Amino acid sequence: MKFKSFKTLALAGFIAANASFNLAYADDKITKSLTFHYDQYPESAYSKQVAVVNWNSKEGIERLERTSYKGDFYRLAHHFKPQINPAACGQAAATVVLSAIYELNHKPFPVIEEWPITIADKKYPLQYRLINETNFFNEATDKILNRKAISMKITKTDGTFGGGIDIEELQKMLKIHGVKSKLVNVDKFSDEKLSAFRKLVKEVVNSNKEFLILNYDHSYKSLSGGHFSPVAAYDEKSDSILMLDVAAHRNPWIWINLSDIYHAMNTKNYAQTHYRGYLVVKTKL
Repeated sequence: MKFKSFKTLALAGFIAANASFNLAYADDKITKSLTFHYDQYPESAYSKQVAVVNWNSKEGIERLERTSYKGDFYRLAHHFKPQINPAACGQAAATVVLSAIYELNHKPFPVIEEWPITIADKKYPLQYRLINETNFFNEATDKILNRKAISMKITKTDGTFGGGIDIEELQKMLKIHGVKSKLVNVDKFSDEKLSAFRKLVKEVVNSNKEFLILNYDHSYKSLSGGHFSPVAAYDEKSDSILMLDVAAHRNPWIWINLSDIYHAMNTKNYAQTHYRGYLVVKTKL
């Protein structure tokens, strides 16, 4: 019997457990799964057609230019931060939205670092203010889910070893930061539910009172594994939403067909204990 190297087995196990990777990639495809997709998107597992359009493609630009449902694009885009590792999509999406909420509330960002500078023999603190993963996590959020467990450096409290975060945990962490949200688990797909979600998206993306963070799997491009990203716009003609996809190591921001992304939310988390879904995040602190 031939045994694979420990490094290969460890990487394969990491991908199988992690929320942002394809569970089925063989060794010779692992590298491809980590690389930038550009326009090479496979068909959706639901519509059986390519459901993704890059936001900066000709079609993607046309969608953004013609739609009237794009208020959140201008509230969120300049706060975009990509995930810093394959398991960090949840907190990345949260920091994008949290940064926009601080701006809407005229609240200064927290200080991450200070440097003492001297001017005319007097010392001043030069402050670097930002919201990112560095200060999104704290002792209070660690009680919900330890940041080391999210990045797979330690096991979770139940003894399992799997990276990433569930939507219920992300909601609780946002509450630690004073942010209220409504969690909707998409436990069923129907035309009526899809229609209601479409109506909600239209309302939220043009309102400065709420943001949307979606939690879904990658089945809209025939891959496995969960993911988080905020919604920035909706295009009625194509019936698609613009996701500020935080997985910048894999693709740019993307338009996804609404039906396909709703199907992708109607999936269970890695532990198969809860359905994925979305957070309607309130902007008032």
